[in-house]
Amino acid sequence: AGPVWTGVPLMEGGLIPIGRFGSRPFNPKPSPSAPQKEAQLPQALLDQVNQGLVEIRWVPDVRSHKKYHYVMREFPDSLIVTLDDDLQYPDDMLENLLHCYLCHPDKVSAMRAHLTVLDTAAGLLLPYNRWVKEYRGATYIPSPQLFVTSGAGTLFPPKVLHPLALDLEKAWGLCPYADDVWLNLMTLLNGRCVVLAVDDFTMKNMPGSQEEALQSINVDQNQNDV
Repeated sequence: AGPVWTGVPLMEGGLIPIGRFGSRPFNPKPSPSAPQKEAQLPQALLDQVNQGLVEIRWVPDVRSHKKYHYVMREFPDSLIVTLDDDLQYPDDMLENLLHCYLCHPDKVSAMRAHLTVLDTAAGLLLPYNRWVKEYRGATYIPSPQLFVTSGAGTLFPPKVLHPLALDLEKAWGLCPYADDVWLNLMTLLNGRCVVLAVDDFTMKNMPGSQEEALQSINVDQNQNDV
């Protein structure tokens, strides 16, 4: 059977069937010292910092959750765009995300998303490995079946996520590596959903950046099915 694009709700009575959860202790690594870490940064980036074009803030290491947590906590009324530092992005990415946001200001605008697939007879979400990856249809059409991959370029409007999203201890305990699972869950729990901004985004990794890819944990070890 092909993918199901349906009105079957993912939420029943305000609850989302989010599967099996483990419980992991909250134990973030301390923030590294600035001189220690800045010595590892490329000079081109340091030049931009010195010119006032870029600001770098060192935060405790809460794995992939540091991508969104600290900036959303400090700037709750701002548009937040999340990126990964090991990907290359098209020059018009921010323009595309902003235009999509202007059309759908209460949705999460995404450069890349997967299409979740439902077993409508059982009322269950099928495992991650059976979804339609890098879905390229239905741009500018919001759907609760779109699963955003936040590192590929994603715009989060203010208050689009449920307030529980910034409960770092809970996020760490339930999804220590799978920040995208947490962000998508918090979007749906808040009654919002995702909309694709483009239909032609292609992932381009920076050379030599994938030796310890998070993907090998979340996909190969099925952590996206938590």
